[in-house]
Amino acid sequence: IARAREIAGEAHADRAAEIIGKVERGELDPNAGRVILGGLQWQAAKEAAAEFSWEAYGKRYAGMLEKLESSGGSLFA
Repeated sequence: IARAREIAGEAHADRAAEIIGKVERGELDPNAGRVILGGLQWQAAKEAAAEFSWEAYGKRYAGMLEKLESSGGSLFA
């Protein structure tokens, strides 16, 4: 079960990267991206907390989020 949760958590992280890319390319509204990412973060943190807690997630995607912010989108507004 632990390994299955870890795999699911990794899948959520991959999906989050995909969503961020769509927002960056203008394919997805930043507000919609924010909602989707919030749900994915919650699921990933529950399924694999050691790797995908809020703190771990923020560190992993800090660079991607900075790129999103600089392109005019915001996940934290």
